Amino acid sequence: MFSKKLCILLNLFLFVASQQKRIVAVGDIHGDIAHAKIVMHMAGATDKEGNWIGGSDLTLVQTGDVLDRGKDTIELFKWLMKLKDQAKKAGGKFVMLLGNHEIMNLRGSLNYVTEEEKQTFASPEERKKAFSKDGWIGKFLRTLPMSIVIDGTVFVHGGITKSYIKNGISKMNEEASEYIREDTEDMLKSRELFKQSSDSPVWYRGYYEKPEPEACEELKEVLKLLGAQRMVMGHTVTKYRTIESRCNGMAYFIDVGISSYYGPTNFAALQLTKAGATEIHPKMKYNLPFIPSVATPPVKPPRKSAPKKTA
Repeated sequence: MFSKKLCILLNLFLFVASQQKRIVAVGDIHGDIAHAKIVMHMAGATDKEGNWIGGSDLTLVQTGDVLDRGKDTIELFKWLMKLKDQAKKAGGKFVMLLGNHEIMNLRGSLNYVTEEEKQTFASPEERKKAFSKDGWIGKFLRTLPMSIVIDGTVFVHGGITKSYIKNGISKMNEEASEYIREDTEDMLKSRELFKQSSDSPVWYRGYYEKPEPEACEELKEVLKLLGAQRMVMGHTVTKYRTIESRCNGMAYFIDVGISSYYGPTNFAALQLTKAGATEIHPKMKYNLPFIPSVATPPVKPPRKSAPKKTA
């Protein structure tokens, strides 16, 4: 697909980059294993067959929406589970996050499931069983966090607003995990944390769609509360199908429409190192605005004062 000279130059760049600890973030895959493997290989995480080659220096983060809009749900989850194990054995790390489409499938909302995908399961009942609490996909999804902070970077599918960060990311992850582990499908639909109509962390688009001054002011406050420098988000397909940055490097948007549902060749991944942020692209690498990480503890939420005793 790429010229031999281009591949040599890209591999040389990735070899040099791998000499320092790096993080690679990949956005929404939406049911397309062929395109997902191209991006993972391009970013130096896997070989052409999809096996881990990132060694111990790479942390790979996939920000949710593995399924829907495409037909490869079964193949994708089998591959990604295998890749997760390979990364761990190599001393690296592969983190997968919950997206709104994972939540929708767990609560029985199948609006974006294609007919082709449904036919890859033996029957509708078998698909439902696979996503249940005892099913092989359902069990796996119920282990995934909603967000994670790595070296001053917050990774999340949609975006985290002040209303969901009062008690910190750990508490938010605990609540999400408890809901998808214990709730029925109907109960999940009513949870504010997952609601499409709210500023849920898996649905929020404000940091991309609001006027930049307004979005940046809000984001700056949230990052301060988290003790972080930047936030990496998927969910919202970028206008030019490239990785975009706002707020002078405080926000990165990495949903470039990897799935063939959006077009034939939208391949890109975000690389973060101590030296900066880079968009890894088939044609070349693009440097992005970057704020160096500074170790700052998260701001502790104020304690609620005990009610005064009355005589």
